[in-house]
Amino acid sequence: MEEMALEKVHPAKAPYGYIRNSETGHLEIEPIEAKVVKEVFELCKQGKSIRSIATTMKEIMLI
Repeated sequence: MEEMALEKVHPAKAPYGYIRNSETGHLEIEPIEAKVVKEVFELCKQGKSIRSIATTMKEIMLI
């Protein structure tokens, strides 16, 4: 994926946290999904397990 990004080749479907601009075809950050991605990485940095992160995210979605 990193090599593709460096070569400016993007997958057909935009990764979670991004949307494809219909006019330019470039990937752009999707603000709401980007917040979710940042939260997952923050929980990971805090040493949380995958199960704990999933539980936390599930609880957040229910609120």
